[in-house]
Amino acid sequence: MPAKTTFSANKVADKLFGQTNFTPPTDWFIGFLDADENELSGNGYARVEIENSVTNFPNAASGSKTCQAAIETPEATGGDWDEAEYIAFYDASSGGNKWFQKAVTPFTVLEGQVYQIPVGNLILSES
Repeated sequence: MPAKTTFSANKVADKLFGQTNFTPPTDWFIGFLDADENELSGNGYARVEIENSVTNFPNAASGSKTCQAAIETPEATGGDWDEAEYIAFYDASSGGNKWFQKAVTPFTVLEGQVYQIPVGNLILSES
């Protein structure tokens, strides 16, 4: 289950109660976090950009969104990445506001390799 961050929850609450508009990101920047919820860094790590579109995120069904794009990390260079335990969705602002995060099966990207979440394997739901 992805958890809205305080930033995201505030945006939704302000829209629903007070009609304060916000513009959803046109692109999401997918990041990976360690067990302490710190974003990974070094050894070729970078966020993965994905267009925020109905093609990549078709209409919800039964309260869930299923990502229809493969998410592939950059290749690990200069060493292995630290173990990732969460995926996070950021916008394109300076530094990026974190909107959501979700626990994933822990993984480590080894030097010379990439990690891929195949089409249909990332399911976003609040229930």
